[in-house]
Amino acid sequence: MAFLSQLYAKHNKMTTNRQTFIDAFIKRIKEYKYVLLKHTTSPIHNYSLFSDLDFLVEEGDLQTLGKFIKEAKNAINFKVVKKSFAHYYHIYFADGSFLQIDLICQLKIKDYHYLNAEEILAERVRNREGLYVPCIEHYAEHVLLFNLLNGSSVANKYNFFFKTQDAATVKVAYHYLKLKYKFDGKDLFDIFLFNKKNRAKALQVVKQLALNKGIARLRSKAQYLVDTVKGFASNRGETITFSGVDGAGKSTIIQNFKQTLERKYRRRVKVLRHRPSLLPILSAYKYGKKGAEQRAASNLPRQGENTSKIKSFIRLSYYLIDYAIGQFYVFAKYNLRGIDVLYDRYYYDFMADPKRSNLVMDYQTSKWLSKVVFMPRLNFFLYASPETILARKQELSANDILNLTASYNKVFDEFGQQYPNKKYCKIENVQLEQTMDVICKTYAKAA
Repeated sequence: MAFLSQLYAKHNKMTTNRQTFIDAFIKRIKEYKYVLLKHTTSPIHNYSLFSDLDFLVEEGDLQTLGKFIKEAKNAINFKVVKKSFAHYYHIYFADGSFLQIDLICQLKIKDYHYLNAEEILAERVRNREGLYVPCIEHYAEHVLLFNLLNGSSVANKYNFFFKTQDAATVKVAYHYLKLKYKFDGKDLFDIFLFNKKNRAKALQVVKQLALNKGIARLRSKAQYLVDTVKGFASNRGETITFSGVDGAGKSTIIQNFKQTLERKYRRRVKVLRHRPSLLPILSAYKYGKKGAEQRAASNLPRQGENTSKIKSFIRLSYYLIDYAIGQFYVFAKYNLRGIDVLYDRYYYDFMADPKRSNLVMDYQTSKWLSKVVFMPRLNFFLYASPETILARKQELSANDILNLTASYNKVFDEFGQQYPNKKYCKIENVQLEQTMDVICKTYAKAA
């Protein structure tokens, strides 16, 4: 969490491209009919680094507002996910800041409308900043239904928001929800806690909306199906690999990058070790899965005693089968569902450091066999001087570190030339913040 803490501190001390754009967008959207949903922070440009902005707008204004977003100054990349009821804009700025703006024209969860957008827009009110927000009843209804129907309690930031309101205002919201949905709960904050009975009651009311009946219901189901299929292409997850000598700091970087993807970029993430692992490690056939994992965890790397090229070829062929089959499994299970996959080591490590996997392999042979392996768009090789690595781990000699670093350099140079449309980035990992800055900017440009 160290990098995220530093990032948040810097965000609070400086005016970012993100903040400048938010101010410009607010100025522009005031020309349209809108409601800022889930607003909890004033002034608005001081929104948390990890928060997005949700605007309910009229459907006819989606394209015009979207065009303004795409013309954002200092933006180095955009990612747009379009659905029938909303357009989600991911904006990556030159200074490393990031913003997600959701332009919503219908309030839906899957194939159900849970609120009438026209009513929210018609009964909007101005807050102290002069921004249009939902009336207090609709505010509470929106955050509650969104979370309740998704099977979760209302987030703490909304509890805090309502606790800052006067008691009479909170009672108005509570009695509105109690009367409309017959919810169980002694007060608003009690209702905000997830309750299966309350979810069933909410769903019963939602199903009675005119938008969820008859032809409108069939249209909504069809739109949801189309949105799901389109989502496979527009919100596909990225596969990213990290390679390097033991002690180069991969684990720390991967942990920090995973947290950054989840909190800053609002991505779902899966970390895999070395390969898809659809097939178990070879020793599992002898010691069982649990026993093999315990042995692997307790043994130091590069201590294997295999000297047979034939056994090595069989072993590598087994791993290649796992890549050949498993990469499609990983793609379907994670990438197609919008999940980013981070590999702690990848096939490159078999070539650069075969001994670590108890292999005795000719480099050219293992490189030729790599043709059956999918090569991801983003690949990072982390390295450091022998002195730096030995200060972290004393598992290798200084000479081994130098030789292995040269071997990884060779692999990344050759694959960089072989796959010019993919990124093979070499980073000297000494300062966490500097390494993370390079990785995040590389990710942002490729998003």
